[in-house]
Amino acid sequence: IGQLEEAEVFVDLAENGAEAVRMVRENDYDVVLMDMQMPVMDGYTAATRLRQQGLSVPIVALTAHAEQFSRQLYLDAGCTDYQQKQAGIQPLLVLVRRYLD
Repeated sequence: IGQLEEAEVFVDLAENGAEAVRMVRENDYDVVLMDMQMPVMDGYTAATRLRQQGLSVPIVALTAHAEQFSRQLYLDAGCTDYQQKQAGIQPLLVLVRRYLD
């Protein structure tokens, strides 16, 4: 998170998927970075609920799994894109900037 903030990307952090859904409803975000494996409500369910509630901003799945079958699950849940956590900060910054520009 610190590296995102150093790149002048303002970040709010949710502890779980249910909190993420609430935060997105109550705030105006340009991009949502969604961890797909969270407690209480996973990222798949959270992304699906956000889309059902009319959210149109990009949702980027953050995941340790990026196999082809997983990619389709992210897209089916309403995610716009995905990024492997292991890829590091630089690819994530490039992806976020693409959606912010």
